[in-house]
Amino acid sequence: MRQHKINNEFIYNESLREITSLRSNAAFKMTFMRAWCLSYLIENAHQELIIREGVAYAVWGRAKSIC
Repeated sequence: MRQHKINNEFIYNESLREITSLRSNAAFKMTFMRAWCLSYLIENAHQELIIREGVAYAVWGRAKSIC
């Protein structure tokens, strides 16, 4: 189970596909595809530029779709 802190305000839990606020403990579930896109963005945050074709290829295996 991987967890990521986002802007010191939220915790993103990959296995639960859930974002939880650190201030209010409010949580919301994400759809599978949105969670997959967010995981890709977090893993590639070190890159200067992340293009949507790269996200689409990582998620769907083709570069023509938009995330």
